[in-house]
Parts: sequence; structure tokens; C-alpha cells
Amino acid sequence: MKLKSIFLILVTSIILCSCNSDDSAGPIEFDANAKLEIVKVNATSIDVNYETNSFFNLAIGIRKEGETEFGLQTQYDTNNITRDNLEPAQKYEMTLLVSGSDELKFDIIKFTTLPFDKANGLLDYVYSERGLTHEIEPNVYNADASIKFYLIGESDPNIKIELPYTFTNGKIKFVTPENTLSDTPYQEYQNYNVGYQIEEAPISLLTFSRHSEVNNIVISVFNKKPYIQSITENKRTSCQNVSMYSLRFKGAFFSHYDDSIYNFEQTKAVITRIDDGSEFILDEGSNGCTQYMRLEGNFELPNGVSKIHTNSGVWIKYPKSTLPNAMFTAGDYKIKFVFSNQGNGVDDFYETNEFPFTLD
Repeated sequence: MKLKSIFLILVTSIILCSCNSDDSAGPIEFDANAKLEIVKVNATSIDVNYETNSFFNLAIGIRKEGETEFGLQTQYDTNNITRDNLEPAQKYEMTLLVSGSDELKFDIIKFTTLPFDKANGLLDYVYSERGLTHEIEPNVYNADASIKFYLIGESDPNIKIELPYTFTNGKIKFVTPENTLSDTPYQEYQNYNVGYQIEEAPISLLTFSRHSEVNNIVISVFNKKPYIQSITENKRTSCQNVSMYSLRFKGAFFSHYDDSIYNFEQTKAVITRIDDGSEFILDEGSNGCTQYMRLEGNFELPNGVSKIHTNSGVWIKYPKSTLPNAMFTAGDYKIKFVFSNQGNGVDDFYETNEFPFTLD
């Protein structure tokens, strides 16, 4: 009996000691209402607002998406935090960790760092045209990341054109695609924002900061193809007692001045009579009463003026034929203007659309 009593006393003591030990550890104290809010994501850092009444037993953990452990754990005692040393174009997960607990007690916040923060050659507004090569030099770049770039229609985000590129010698090089503009119907220009996509994440837009103002980057693609928009004058006149036609066409035309982006010394007017298909060609210039010249003045666009087509009109003054079957008598016609530069191994050739008109 004595041995049995002693055994019961020992068991009871062990149970009591165990209970007292658990009570002494107690629950882990932490602010369960603490909250992290992303303020700004950069290429190699993230700015976070840390809201809490107590920083005790709390740390911020960051890991790459797909990893199982929050390897980057840092305790803070301030509300405005910048976490550096991140990789560009990388998906991350962030949460608050409780010291002494393996259980995740806060929501996981996902974010993706930018492919770069800034790049030489990429401003808030970039001039372009189809086939034009651009080179930009980013401040950082992750060559191992899966990044796609897109041109996104500024006025119609449903327009999405992938932008093939290469990255060599610290520079991103791309060529503006041909399908950024339409010739039929004619588009004078089209504005695009620049989007990027990291793996299968949603597409985000690149921005540019200037004097604390942040704007989406805009690439404005101008149409190099010349174009007849309308006829603004079609009348009978006379010169030195000769009956003549005076025609003025409005549109987007190359200049012959050297200070233009593109200048063409030679231009011809190709005029076709509709009823019999007969054709004749006028060379630009003046010869007595006969006139064929380009008119100065940039082709106006909704966002300003064309940087390519710095002539907005063509004037033709030509004698009315006295022969019934000759050109420039009453009838229906169509006209197009041809621009060409030849010599020094260069052979540039552009022609407008064919525009119909009627002579009375």
C-alpha cells in the first residue's frame, strides 16, 4: 500500500509540474491587427506602410514566389519602410511573421518588381515610325527573367501588339512593328503606351517621372506614307488669255527642304483619265502659266503637326486642252503623287493614294 501511495504522489507531482510549465510559457504576444500596405514597387526595392500599435514579436518576411521559406526576415520599429536588394522583374510574396511561431497568421501579399526604374532613350513621349529602330539603356535588368513588352493603344487598350526585342551590351533594342498603323483606311499617327508582362502576370504600363509627376510612357507612331486627304480648290481660271484649271490638294506630303526629317527633291503627279485609262505625268516646277508645286505648312494632326510631312498641300495650274480627246478636258480623273530620291546608293520611293476628281 505504501508503494502504491508513493507512486500516485509521484504521478500527480509530474502532472502538476507539467501544467505549471505550460502556464509559465503563455501565449505569444503580438498585434493581431497589424497591417502592411504597399506604397510603391520599384525595380530593386519596395516602399511599404507598416501599420501597428506594437512592433513586438513581429517581422516582415519576403520570399520569391515558389519558395517555401521567407528567407528575407527583418524586424522594424518604424511605419515607413523601404526594403532594398530585390531583383528586378521578379515575383515576390510578403507577410508579417510572428516570432516563435511557425504558423502564418497574416495574409500573404503578392507583388512583382519593375523590369527597370528608368532607361536612357525612353521618356514620357517618344517619336517613332514603322520600321524605326529604338535603343534604350535601362538602369538595371534581369536577363534571366521572362519579360514581354507590348504596345498598348492609348485610346483603345484592346489594341495590343507584342514588341519583339533583344538585350545585348546593356541595351534593349526593338523595331516599331509594321502593324502599328493602317494605310487603308489611312492613319496619320497612332499613340501607344508601353506595357510589360512578367511570366503570366497581368500586363502593366511603364511610367516616366518628371518633377514628381508620373505619366504613362507614350510612343507616337507617325505614318511615313504620303496621303491625299481632300481637294480644296477645283476651278476654271485663265492666264494670258489661256483657259486653265486650278487644283489644290490637301494632305500629308514630304518637303524638299533639307531641314525636314525626310526631304524629296523629285516629285511627279500621275493623272489618269477614268473613261479610257489614258495617263500623263507632270514634273514638279513652273513653266509660264503652268504651275505644279508643293505648298509649305505641316500637315495638322489632333496632337499637333506631322514631323514627317511638312508640306500640307499641292497646287496644280494647267491649261485646258483644246482637243476633245486630249488630257485636261471635262471628265473624271484620279491623281497620285510620287516622291523619289535617287543617287548615292539610295533609292527611296513613296507614292500617295489615288484620289478621284472631276473637271467641268
